[in-house]
Amino acid sequence: MKEAFKKASLAFVLIFLIVVAGCSGADEKTRKNEALSSQQFAEAYMRDGKPARALQELAKAQALTPEDPKIPHMMGVAYWQKKEYALAEQSFLKAVALKDDYSEVWNTLGALYISQNRFSDAVRVLEKALSNVYYNSYESAMSNLGWSLYKLGRNAEAKVKLTEAIEIDPNQPVTRVNMAILLYDEENYEEAFKHANEALRVAPDYANAHLQKGMIQIKMGDKEGARESLTQAWKMGAGGDVGKSAKTYLDFLEK
Repeated sequence: MKEAFKKASLAFVLIFLIVVAGCSGADEKTRKNEALSSQQFAEAYMRDGKPARALQELAKAQALTPEDPKIPHMMGVAYWQKKEYALAEQSFLKAVALKDDYSEVWNTLGALYISQNRFSDAVRVLEKALSNVYYNSYESAMSNLGWSLYKLGRNAEAKVKLTEAIEIDPNQPVTRVNMAILLYDEENYEEAFKHANEALRVAPDYANAHLQKGMIQIKMGDKEGARESLTQAWKMGAGGDVGKSAKTYLDFLEK
């Protein structure tokens, strides 16, 4: 009788454990699904220029899956949209604390530092991004690294990185313009002109490419071409720094 009771008790315990494990798995799946739903809402809000609403959804997602590094990365981007740069940095650092080889976050953090003229910090984190050879946007981090090195006055290293980024993806207009700027500084106007044109081939409405092309054309003695390029830059970059710079050069040509 006692032996039968023991066997029955053991069977009950096993069944209980199986049921609990099943419930736990179901709860985890539910949490992940709810977190994913909140992330998707957040992405839609950020596309619509509503980072505050996005952060509300991401807070829900983070409470459900605090171990997911994608969520603090998205929060960092949302804080960046709100121009809350310190909070953006904190969020990016939290993401890489959860996943050290998260190259996308290291690259985004590098871009944040570039926007703040923190080029030494940018170099440090972009090298972290590039330490993962499987990073899908390797050329993006390489381009950002090249620009940071250029801003630090390390032109020879910058040219190597920008060249590598172009070799990986020749259709990145920002990289092409950055190379044009570097070559312009070196007074290599013909090569700079080629890169500005390549940027415009890919992105005809890229105001900064029109600006750089116009500046190069001035140096090459093509005032009519420069006037046309700078006028495009002025129209497309109206209200921003690019538009203001283009207008300054246009005024110079009129003198």
